[in-house]
Amino acid sequence: MIVDDVRNANRYKGLSEAFDRAFDALSPAGLSALPNGRTVIDGEKVFVNVMEKAYDRTEPKYECHARYADIQVILEGRESFVLGAGGEEPRIDPEKDIAVCGAEPLVRFTLGSGQFVIVFPGEKHAPGLMADPQPVRKAVVKVLCE
Repeated sequence: MIVDDVRNANRYKGLSEAFDRAFDALSPAGLSALPNGRTVIDGEKVFVNVMEKAYDRTEPKYECHARYADIQVILEGRESFVLGAGGEEPRIDPEKDIAVCGAEPLVRFTLGSGQFVIVFPGEKHAPGLMADPQPVRKAVVKVLCE
């Protein structure tokens, strides 16, 4: 897991070609201009889902992925996350590349506008937790890790 500000995204270039394309898209103006829904950056290797939500959940619901890393970027508002560890081995749906899984809380943190978290495949995480009663607009950049 990596937590940082989009102004520092260039420091993570070189992880892979797919991550480089994802980091190029992380400019705050670029992501904020995207419409809600899915936008393809590089086929199935890199794409972004932009959404606006009002959260009321405060208890973590963990998920993990096998093939894709998430770069979750807060565009407006604040959102809390929990990184988890332990629990049973998740059964990831290969079609959707996601599993809902159990875990013990390891780290809880809150991101605000312009901040992001990178969650790598296999890392259990619980996004979408209420930090404030205000709606959140966020982008989830999916990066294929081969």
